Amino acid sequence: MLPNTYTHRRRWSEFQYLMYVHYSMEECEALCTRMAIMVNGKYRCLGSTQHLKNKFGAGYTLVARVSYPSDGSLPNIEAVQTFVQENFPNSVLKDVHQNLVQVELIESADTPV
Repeated sequence: MLPNTYTHRRRWSEFQYLMYVHYSMEECEALCTRMAIMVNGKYRCLGSTQHLKNKFGAGYTLVARVSYPSDGSLPNIEAVQTFVQENFPNSVLKDVHQNLVQVELIESADTPV
């Protein structure tokens, strides 16, 4: 079990549920058919993963891994940043670390994602 994961099982009358608390949305999507989002100890929403994405989703996150050149120098991540900025002008650069670039792509009327 991961350190930031809490699992609780309970059988109550005819109903069975599994409470799985985690910070990774991707892992929860793979394991659950319905999700609840809790903020400050209170449930804020409940539904299928697709319902929550349609209601609260605002775009996509692009994570690009740039390969290292054969000469051992640092990769050219500026080319990736330029490409994303030209094709998605409303994008927001979230993180750059060695050979990884993380960009939030926000949908607008003129540039659908």
